[in-house]
Amino acid sequence: IKHLAKNSMAGRFFSVLVIMGLQYLTSALLVRVFSMLGTNLRPEATFELFGLTVNYISISFGVLAALFFAPLELGICEYILCLVRKKEVHFADAFSWYGDFSKIAKSIPYGIWSVFTAVFQVALFDFPMAYIQGQLELVLKDIQEQSTAGAELIIPHYGLMNGKGIL
Repeated sequence: IKHLAKNSMAGRFFSVLVIMGLQYLTSALLVRVFSMLGTNLRPEATFELFGLTVNYISISFGVLAALFFAPLELGICEYILCLVRKKEVHFADAFSWYGDFSKIAKSIPYGIWSVFTAVFQVALFDFPMAYIQGQLELVLKDIQEQSTAGAELIIPHYGLMNGKGIL
């Protein structure tokens, strides 16, 4: 597989590298802009969920960013597929999905799928991580109190943690 991949990308590696770098920079910039818009427009629009403070305006802008970015991701996938299949391809083809309404319509389900996977990522990673971090902070706070009290031997008291919630 590795040999096949090298042969199909021979002489085209740097164009793929440039287009992937463009995708990364565009997504990073877009996420940053939408995040700043969400927090600066209504910073008080928050709710508490499993110990995390969530700005629902930022979430709304995140959904818009996923829908806006989907045609670019699919255009880049099509660009790379054309390179691998040795078809004629131009740099502007990566953005071709924005110019064709039928392609934009095809990218909407992909954008929605991206939103759903992000929701599951938050549920499966971010919430448990916030809980574990909160439990570890209890132990670290106790260690800090022992240190400031002048204890010669600092012993972490893991009994402060709610292990059932972690496991």
